[in-house]
Amino acid sequence: MIQKMINLTELEINRKQILDSYRLKQPFKVSTGQKHIINGEEKFAKWFDYETFDPKWKLREILKDEIVIEFDTDDKDKAFEGINFTGINLYNAGITFEVWEHGGKSPHLHIHNIPIAHLEKDKLRLFKKLFIRKYVPLEYLGCVDYSLTGIHLLAIEWVDHWKGKYGVKKLLHKFYPQETIK
Repeated sequence: MIQKMINLTELEINRKQILDSYRLKQPFKVSTGQKHIINGEEKFAKWFDYETFDPKWKLREILKDEIVIEFDTDDKDKAFEGINFTGINLYNAGITFEVWEHGGKSPHLHIHNIPIAHLEKDKLRLFKKLFIRKYVPLEYLGCVDYSLTGIHLLAIEWVDHWKGKYGVKKLLHKFYPQETIK
């Protein structure tokens, strides 16, 4: 195991650490993101149970206790405004969150450790939608990518984006508002 770690790059080590920490919370799926041609038909990449780290993984399943907010709009200014104002609302509510950026349409807000993992799939999706509606300002709700409230893959942290047209998904900042609210 130590030999394998020695051959990993810094980004791969970061990725391994974050994926392994998620694995301690719950089982989840990963994928390479590459499409395949099967019998002349293009098929999406297969999803695999995450068991051990492999640098080929580019996508991971959104965790049950995680909410990811992304704005799907070609207006980058509007997407960044949506992220900023949503972040302010989360911060003011005392909710810890991370801002991740890969150079795509919108940064992502990741909110972890929400005590909802026990909910059934449909109730989990509903809770995530209601959470988003509570914290995203009204004028940005039409741009929210609600597909991220269901069972969905997203770019793994610290990896080149799987589509190949964006950069590495990097942590811009982690906000800990509970520590400042007294």
